[in-house]
Amino acid sequence: MRSDLLLVNLLVSAGLLVGAVVERITGFAVVQNVFGLAAFILLGFNLATLARFKSIVSSDTNENIIFVPLFSVLAVTVLGALARLAHLDKPYVLIAAVVTVNLAVAFFLLRLDKQKARTKKIDWPNMARHTVEFIAVHRTVLWLLVGFGVLMSLHFLTYRFIPEADSYRQLMAVSQYQASSSLPDPSRSFLLILTSAINYLTAISPYALFKFVFPLLGFSYIATAFLLSPLLKHKFSLGWCALLAISAPVVIEELLVTRPQTLVMVFFPITLYLLYTALKRRSSNYLFIALALSLTLLLSHETAWLLVITGAVTLLVFYREWIKSRWLPFTFWAILALLAVTLFAPPRILAKLLSQFIEAKNALAAHGVDWWFIGSYTNVDQNRVGWPGISALYYYAYNLGLALPVLSVVLLAKRRVLERLDIAYAPYVISGGLAFAIAEILPRFRVYFLPDRVWPFMVASLAPILVYYCIRLEWKGWLRRLVIISVTVSLAASLGLSALKQGRVSKSEYQAASWLANNSGQSSLVVSQSGNGVFIRYFAERKLVSSDRRFFYDQDSQEIRALIGKIRPVSYNRAELEHQRLAIHKKMRSALNEYELAEDPVVAERFYLRLADLKRGIDRLGMLIEQTKRPLSSVPDVYILYSLDKFNTIYRYRAWWMDQNFYRAETEWFDTHPELFSQVYDNGQVRIWKYKK
Repeated sequence: MRSDLLLVNLLVSAGLLVGAVVERITGFAVVQNVFGLAAFILLGFNLATLARFKSIVSSDTNENIIFVPLFSVLAVTVLGALARLAHLDKPYVLIAAVVTVNLAVAFFLLRLDKQKARTKKIDWPNMARHTVEFIAVHRTVLWLLVGFGVLMSLHFLTYRFIPEADSYRQLMAVSQYQASSSLPDPSRSFLLILTSAINYLTAISPYALFKFVFPLLGFSYIATAFLLSPLLKHKFSLGWCALLAISAPVVIEELLVTRPQTLVMVFFPITLYLLYTALKRRSSNYLFIALALSLTLLLSHETAWLLVITGAVTLLVFYREWIKSRWLPFTFWAILALLAVTLFAPPRILAKLLSQFIEAKNALAAHGVDWWFIGSYTNVDQNRVGWPGISALYYYAYNLGLALPVLSVVLLAKRRVLERLDIAYAPYVISGGLAFAIAEILPRFRVYFLPDRVWPFMVASLAPILVYYCIRLEWKGWLRRLVIISVTVSLAASLGLSALKQGRVSKSEYQAASWLANNSGQSSLVVSQSGNGVFIRYFAERKLVSSDRRFFYDQDSQEIRALIGKIRPVSYNRAELEHQRLAIHKKMRSALNEYELAEDPVVAERFYLRLADLKRGIDRLGMLIEQTKRPLSSVPDVYILYSLDKFNTIYRYRAWWMDQNFYRAETEWFDTHPELFSQVYDNGQVRIWKYKK
């Protein structure tokens, strides 16, 4: 009986342990990087093999391309969370846990194999040989994998930093999480725990995980298309239809920005495929795996509700015959479940939903239906966004690309192929309908729940449906050329966008951040444009204290001194600060009483937000009290930083970006007031002045 799987586990575990020791002693992490990633992947492979052996999932080994990353991510996150709960959140503990689980599962599988060998011979696949055979049979998926890797590598090379600010906020949150001993906010804890666990296991920096590893998990979009390939007769059809799911620029651009929603994006097509398979094969195992995954993803981002609702409706479709025959008890239990959700759901969530409904109702009463909301709207994060005039075309081109609309028009023109969808595709229709409602219907009724963030989910739902209908078309002549051209143009557009979306950190700004990190005190304060927060806080590790317009327009010497005095007072009156803190405590007690007595959820939400504001005020006063009556020599330096690179990106076409970053600021004022400021850095694009004490 073969024990190849156990041998592989032993070799990888030994390599990981040796690599961890080498990294601890010498700081050389490459060995741990390689074997840590191998152990991470092997963790998912072992669990997928066990699930297949116990008939929890299909015996089709092709499905490893979704189950291996799925089980790897879930298992290492659970191990990381358990280590944190046990106050053993250390690298060596997580390494030991992964090695133990891998070897335990491998030994258990070998034992089961030997037990079954008496009646039925089990041919354990050698991992390397199986991979070679798989590639030989399915060359298309290899080319798709290589092509996806090359495409993503081009994006990585086009812009060396992580685009957008959200990823850097998450990276700083990871650092705080690893430095603390408490559990994070459960509502978005998944990414923090996962990143920390993989970092401990592999010694790969969180920045590298965000920049390279997590975006590559987006192969799930192509992998699920591959798993639908038995329906396709031509490899050409498979290859280009699989690329449909990533042809919309929004998909790749969102994958490049690692944030809590990214995990929902990565597992969205996998969850839909599991629901599809549950209906296609009448498999309750796949159904409940999908439901459990949907609920777990709520710990990452609220957009996972799309999957939860889709899963709940799919559950009804799956048991529709049972429901028809037992509709009375089903109705009773359904009502009971709704009551339980209403009673036990966090009041804050219910209050927020109700308050949004009331706000939308009031806005409709005051302003009516907004048929063209794209021009300007405020989303749920209170960010003012919009695509006025002709730029709305860019909005839809960015979110849909060229291939999906073109193929949709072609299919509509050929009505003969538009037969009724297989019932197994119900999850795709449901999720696509929900995403469309959030993106295009609800905003017109003044409900703005991140309409610009749900387009990747709509694409993930639409692409498989288009593939289903494309099977009925003959992929020859003009249609083949049309698909190739439209997909290629869409993918090239996404690459161009990566080159243009370099608004958060440029090479010159990174150089300025490095100068600040090496030439200023750790307590230094920086006044700058709001768009510079990323490289000031993350790369320079300095505090951005103000983005006040008065520093950059119509400056006045006395006003500038007063502004700096507010952000950097020389000393504090301890008695006055204590008095302020006591006053805020009284307000907090009053607000807490009102919150507990409030019956109206909208009122409760208002008091909850008030409590959060007061808590932040108390935290700030506590920090100031610790710094009372400090000597002048300890007062932090203040720097003024202005970057011209903020206006060399695609964002320069957005008025709010130009306004927040002080376009055409009067920076020459700092040069003409040497009694207040001295220039300390200038690389042509970024200038820094130091305030004289």
